[in-house]
Amino acid sequence: MKIKLNRNSGFFAMGTPFDILINKSSNTKLAHNQSKEIEYEPGDVLRAKYSLLKSNEVTLSAEDDGATFEITSNPNIMRTYMTIFTLLFIFPVLFQQWLLAILIIIFYAIFGMAVMNKFYLISKVEEVNNDE
Repeated sequence: MKIKLNRNSGFFAMGTPFDILINKSSNTKLAHNQSKEIEYEPGDVLRAKYSLLKSNEVTLSAEDDGATFEITSNPNIMRTYMTIFTLLFIFPVLFQQWLLAILIIIFYAIFGMAVMNKFYLISKVEEVNNDE
């Protein structure tokens, strides 16, 4: 059985291919805006990985044969990540409290560790039927 896997993860890690894992072992690599067909058996678990950042796990079934899946950056995590990063520079300057910068860095590290297993999303792409 085969699925098609597209990578559309935005600007983050554009220059580095993702490891595509099937049942926690490396299957192939997927570069930015690249598509590949992946062979699988029903019950296999699909996941993408870049360094410490990982995607959600998707359990593949017989119904997924021929389906298209897409890897994207998690938009909620990206928004939060950028907000915290921006606050790291704005708050200490506005309030002239460098202790606040240290607290934001600690929060930033805790946030990063909490979300590294869901930084990317693998989702099934719905087929559009244009027959009318």
